[in-house]
Amino acid sequence: MPASIWPSLLPTGDLLERGCLACVERRSVTRARSRGYLSALPLRVRTNLLEPGYGLYNRMALRHGCSEAYELSEMIGVRGLNFAREVSLGRCLDILSSLSGADRTSLEASSISLSDKGFHLGSIQLSSDSISGALFGRVCPRCLEEDLDSKEGPDLCRPFRRGFWDVPHLVICPIHSVALTNCCNSCKVGGNRRQIDPRRCGAGHLIQPGATATASLSGQNYLFRRLSGEPGGGGRFLDDLPVNDAGRVMQAVGRSRLFGREWSAVERCTVDDLVAASSAGFETLANWPNELWHLLDELRERNSGGSKGGPERVYGSLTRWLQHGGGSQFPALASELANHYSATGAKTRHPLISDVQQSAVTVWSLALETGFARERIEQVAAGLGATVIRAHGPPRVSVEEAQRVRALLSRAVKAPAAAARLGLTLDTFKQLRREKILLPISGLVVPLYDVEVLDQLIIECSRGAPSTVEPPPNTLPLVRASRATNRPLHRVVTAILGGDLRPAARLQGSVGFGSILIDVTAVFATPYR
Repeated sequence: MPASIWPSLLPTGDLLERGCLACVERRSVTRARSRGYLSALPLRVRTNLLEPGYGLYNRMALRHGCSEAYELSEMIGVRGLNFAREVSLGRCLDILSSLSGADRTSLEASSISLSDKGFHLGSIQLSSDSISGALFGRVCPRCLEEDLDSKEGPDLCRPFRRGFWDVPHLVICPIHSVALTNCCNSCKVGGNRRQIDPRRCGAGHLIQPGATATASLSGQNYLFRRLSGEPGGGGRFLDDLPVNDAGRVMQAVGRSRLFGREWSAVERCTVDDLVAASSAGFETLANWPNELWHLLDELRERNSGGSKGGPERVYGSLTRWLQHGGGSQFPALASELANHYSATGAKTRHPLISDVQQSAVTVWSLALETGFARERIEQVAAGLGATVIRAHGPPRVSVEEAQRVRALLSRAVKAPAAAARLGLTLDTFKQLRREKILLPISGLVVPLYDVEVLDQLIIECSRGAPSTVEPPPNTLPLVRASRATNRPLHRVVTAILGGDLRPAARLQGSVGFGSILIDVTAVFATPYR
């Protein structure tokens, strides 16, 4: 193969064809691999069981001398696709498998991904509703220290992440019983999945092991058994819940048992507090619903007013937790609380948990999960025609509408990334936007673009065009053909979409509009509207 097509940015010079991934859309990776467009990277890292896709990608970046995750994408010629972000979301693992030589099935089993049924770790469902991305990127420092001693290869690439570390309500390492963390003790600057060295925090300091948990580990062990695919032994209520949802309700109920009617937010709890609460919640909910009623009896007795007062006065923080989002995920728990309150003979003008609150997800939880500001979440919801409920509690949307918001934001990119995906300069991209060829997601102050809509535009513009390695005579890429014939780009694109102009071929090794070859003579002969 001619040396001129090898990328000059690769550290060892020559193993991966320039732009080989640029021609690959996520829907045609299998076809590209069969035709030999994907090759392995020149420097390899040893793969490990339990390692998520983004962890392997980050170690590959370290092996190739990168300081940031995106630099590896540039080295391998992935243009128009935020490959690092796609891998961190559990997507494009087939491409990663081809590049690294890792087993795709193993990567999928250890990576958290989002589907129309919620969040999954491989085949294990974590949540049907939402999951906090703020805790992604946590590590066990002791596991990483052992990796340095027991694994082979360059020292920098030996420590590896475990996929189950990203499950938010698993707060300690099941092997060493130390807190999972993503920040060091000195600067408190948290890391995340984009931090390519798992041993360091966001400021570059080594993460030191924290104190060993001394509380009962029964709740944490239950979650780990579920993540390992073993029988949980949590009873009919917990075992029927997705794993992370079970961890969430265990902590809420456990904090009520430990701290009574008033308990502080998770962010203010120590690791021992969370571990103890998880175990107390497990022991309470494993004997459903008898132990729960015993807990509710205790909370009622602790209330100075006895059975008098509304549900919030009787049950305290547990009631507020259900009203502000918990009730939408755990209607059975809300129902038991309502039944217990009614059994005391107390009456209230307001329902304990309204039907609206039981079937809603708070904007705050969506913002925490997706990483977007709450104002942006509300804008996207409004753009999708969703109703933001503001009465009787914090702003929230229905479970179905929350899933639509979540799915859309997982595909949203800003204008520069959208332009790169289409193979356009930002100025050319803005020109198509002005002519309404490209439309942002509606209802946003800062425009975002749906990558699936962008990909579909390229598919429609190249429909029926044969694939080729060399451009046929008298053809140019679409943008260059527009300039050479002095025809506005938006008119050429409109002619293709309207069927007045047919693409001549699809050029392998190019991306977006740069891959669509147009016969210059046909451009001159086409009537433009």
